[in-house]
Amino acid sequence: MVSTSLRLLSKTIILLALAACSSGGGGSSSTGSSTQPFTGFSNLPADGSRQLEGQSVSASYTADLSTGDVAVSNLSGPGASTATITTRNGNVVAFGASGPGTSVNFDSRSGDTLSSQSGILGAETANQQNFAVFVDPVAQGYEYQTYGAWITGYGTGSGKVGAGSFGTKTAAANVPSGKSATYNGASVGVARRADGQPYVTSSDVSVSTDFSTVSVASTGTQAVNVNTGAISSASELDFTGTGSVSGGTFTANVAGSDTSGRVDGLFYGRQANEVGGTFQTTGPSGVAHAGSFGGI
Repeated sequence: MVSTSLRLLSKTIILLALAACSSGGGGSSSTGSSTQPFTGFSNLPADGSRQLEGQSVSASYTADLSTGDVAVSNLSGPGASTATITTRNGNVVAFGASGPGTSVNFDSRSGDTLSSQSGILGAETANQQNFAVFVDPVAQGYEYQTYGAWITGYGTGSGKVGAGSFGTKTAAANVPSGKSATYNGASVGVARRADGQPYVTSSDVSVSTDFSTVSVASTGTQAVNVNTGAISSASELDFTGTGSVSGGTFTANVAGSDTSGRVDGLFYGRQANEVGGTFQTTGPSGVAHAGSFGGI
């Protein structure tokens, strides 16, 4: 069963945000293999690339380099997106995500850092301006999906933030009928809280559905200040809501004590074995939160 906490996300974020990690590496040559469709993580090649389909949300930000405060604009999505994973000798050597408004790419063969710790895959470019945190699907028990969040332009005064969910979508004809299911998992996100500072977040997520209607809850949100590494509870970013299922997707309006917005979800696997998706919420004092989630 997938971990529903991901609290060790904070340790990875601190490493990525405050210092260059010392893992990764490898040669400089490419695999020479073309990118092929993704069918499941148990079928990843030892050497090659696989492309995952999905969706992402994004926003732009500007930062005051003296205080670290940020202003967020153009929070949008979700939009159709892709992620690409490249392996060599059975190890992930590169991955990236691309969607409307934002994209990131990391390649350890070009000096970027890839670091796997406690079920989290962290990545940082060699110039330390772009970093990402994705769920390690194998370590967390996912076969059909992964999800994560990223920041570009860190330390430059402006950039993009994004979050995406990627995998093998369930065909509408294969979504169960007349059954009920509850999925448990976690989220990864990026936020601008009321104090003006940028954060990376994690939470516990549950999705309950009869494949006609759906209920979503994100609770126990924890936040790591990207500038200082300080960890704190962010209960004002928790949310719950309900919505409807249409084929292999669902949408829910959500709200919490100081936030409201929307969740857009997808079923993954042959028969909706897993669930994932993205969310975007806003609140008073310029609060903005975007993220992705997954569950089994």
